[in-house]
Amino acid sequence: MMHFFHITLLSSVLLALSACNETRSIRSQLNDADLLVNEKPDSVLNMLQSYDISSLRNASLKNHYYLLLTQAKDKCYIDETDDSLMTTVVDYYKRHRNSEKLFLSYFYLGRIQQNAGNNTDAMQTFLEAGQLFDKFDNDFYKGLLCARFGKLFESQLDYNSAVASYKQAYSYYVQSGTITHQYYTLLDIGYSLLYQGKHEEAEENITKVMEWARNNEKKAIYNYCINLLCHLYESDKDYQALDNLLENKNLFSNNNSLTCTLASAYKYARDTQPDKAFKILESSWRMASSIYDTARIYHKEYLIHKISGNHSQALDSHEKLLYVQDSIVRAALQSPLQAVQGKYFRAKDAYNSLKAKHYISLFGWLITVLILFCSTIIYIMRYKITRKNEEIIKYTEIADELRHNLYLKECKIAEISSNLAGKDAEICTMEHSIAILFSKQYKLLDKLCTVYYETHGCRKDKEAIYNKVKQEMELFSNDREFIKNLENIVNQNMNNVMAITRMAMPHLSEMDFRLLCFLFSGFSAKAISVFTGDSTGNIYVRKSRLKKEISAIEAPESSFILSQLA
Repeated sequence: MMHFFHITLLSSVLLALSACNETRSIRSQLNDADLLVNEKPDSVLNMLQSYDISSLRNASLKNHYYLLLTQAKDKCYIDETDDSLMTTVVDYYKRHRNSEKLFLSYFYLGRIQQNAGNNTDAMQTFLEAGQLFDKFDNDFYKGLLCARFGKLFESQLDYNSAVASYKQAYSYYVQSGTITHQYYTLLDIGYSLLYQGKHEEAEENITKVMEWARNNEKKAIYNYCINLLCHLYESDKDYQALDNLLENKNLFSNNNSLTCTLASAYKYARDTQPDKAFKILESSWRMASSIYDTARIYHKEYLIHKISGNHSQALDSHEKLLYVQDSIVRAALQSPLQAVQGKYFRAKDAYNSLKAKHYISLFGWLITVLILFCSTIIYIMRYKITRKNEEIIKYTEIADELRHNLYLKECKIAEISSNLAGKDAEICTMEHSIAILFSKQYKLLDKLCTVYYETHGCRKDKEAIYNKVKQEMELFSNDREFIKNLENIVNQNMNNVMAITRMAMPHLSEMDFRLLCFLFSGFSAKAISVFTGDSTGNIYVRKSRLKKEISAIEAPESSFILSQLA
């Protein structure tokens, strides 16, 4: 019996020693992975995914493993959206007082929430991580968090706050000596400055990053810099710099992005090659992947139609652009992140107030129970109360500032909505005026002419109607005063097209000008046949001849006249 007991005890000891050795080995491997995850995340991810999770026998190893796995996936651009695992990791490190690991847990929980599109939850999580800045010393991780704040503000079109966060991130990266992250952050600063309208500063940052990307063969970054410079030069109408950029962009890499495609289309339009411009513009729709791309294409359509003289199509594209822009602005500003920050700091304020009250009550209780230690307790409690009151004041000031910023955002939303409503009203008024003009002036007359044309040669019981209509038509076509008034109406409502035609083509006969006036007015061939006594076939032939003559003249008004000649 004693021999069996000794054997059992020895086996237990050997198993315990084996388990301890295995645990130490796994812990050592995880610590090594911790050192390599920022430089070789793909190797670390492969190693972690090869682990048997059942071998992680304690909570410390499991939570460290899950934190490293999430970190490696994020750095390998694998976007996780389920935050349940990282929530348990955060809870574990909150209990075990490891500030750096708790910071990383908050950070990657926020990244997962950001991947899932929960920007408000991500902002709150990142704010919790920011409260740990003073409790650990790693400038690289602090830079990562500041850069994430910048991305969130950028998504809400708050470029002032984005630039401030990116500059703070850049200073941390400089202190940590991470060159690549410095240039990526400079690019983010250039992007936000571009959309702030600070083009000189933006160009300086983007050009610096572009040079670095070319020297280090970072093709994706180089192409992105080209896209930003295209947008910058187009905004400044610096077409010489834009053309030079498009010509030289292939010196390092072939950039066939949506931005360069739209810039090329606009270049052809400026070079009076509208066919090529519209062909490239049509192909650009295959590259659109978001509502922002849709807005950019509609804007370019508007500019190209405008420069090509297609004013009705330009107006249509501009209307579509306004509706898309309205959707983008409303989506970005309907829940500004300043409101989330305000709620967070107000919650912190309430929490610290409650905590202060708790210490005050505890102070009174301890006086009655521990009278011998009252002096020490009073000192400690007063010190803590003072600290908490200072925090309350700090959070209150921050909340007031954020409420002010939120008010400014709401004013901006109201202004944008008012401008959009004004634009819609102007467009409706213009369309209504054009409809009234053509319906009142010509619709009835056009119908009478059609009736006359179709009833010609019918039985005698229709002759009275026929003769009356014919008499009215002949009176209309021979009334020079009416023809003159008709030409004035056309000039007033069609940008002086008749006056421009007379100046550009003085060799035409008066009958040709009269035919052009009828055509500009929108009369059908049948109606014009009644007015002039000519056949519809001859009218089509004369119209075709006039188009050819207009096309042949070397005058800038040629394309305008043809665009009005339906």
